Amino acid sequence: MFKSFALLSILTLSLPLAQAQPVPYVEGQHYERIEPAQLTQVAPGKVEVIEVFSYACHACAAAQPEVDRWKKNMPATAQFDYLPAVFNPSWELAARGYYTAKALSLIDKTHQATFDANFNSPSPLATADDFARLYSTFGSNVEELTKTMNGFAVNNWIMQAKKRVMAYGVDSTPTLVVHGKWRISGRAAGSYMEMFKIADFLIRMEAAHLAKTAGVDNTESKAFAAR
Repeated sequence: MFKSFALLSILTLSLPLAQAQPVPYVEGQHYERIEPAQLTQVAPGKVEVIEVFSYACHACAAAQPEVDRWKKNMPATAQFDYLPAVFNPSWELAARGYYTAKALSLIDKTHQATFDANFNSPSPLATADDFARLYSTFGSNVEELTKTMNGFAVNNWIMQAKKRVMAYGVDSTPTLVVHGKWRISGRAAGSYMEMFKIADFLIRMEAAHLAKTAGVDNTESKAFAAR
């Protein structure tokens, strides 16, 4: 009888401890809130994850293997994209290179090659012609590349990228932005791998919120239809 009572007491006392598990990551310490939250550009039910980066950023080149690893195993609820930062004129050239490759559907071939050219070769990409010559080896001609790089679409993307990076409050690269609400810097995370662990935590949180919101919206729609 006494043993049974003692066991019950231990289980009862330990229950609150089991329920109150510590949160692995803390706002303000491991990630920051974006105020105001920004609109996302993803399919319904998806959580947007953006890497703010630059081809002129050595840290971004070093982080790319971790980006590739995470993308292969990212949560099904996540939708990933890149956003080039433009902190100075040389970085604008790099951003033009990114958007030119994107416009011509070459980005899967050129992304790592651009980092390699800038940081693993004796001749970094210093001019628009350098980008055009490199990208021409992946299925487009120099004339088309040059025209696209200076065209309306790329100019518009550059303008929008500048506004978005500023709205996200990003001041260093690489930085991850989760669903327009949360900012994860390499400084706060401590490592590239940890950045994506924090991103996974925030993706789960946002996915749960989206599912709950969708449930409420669906309930309200059914109630309205039944009137």
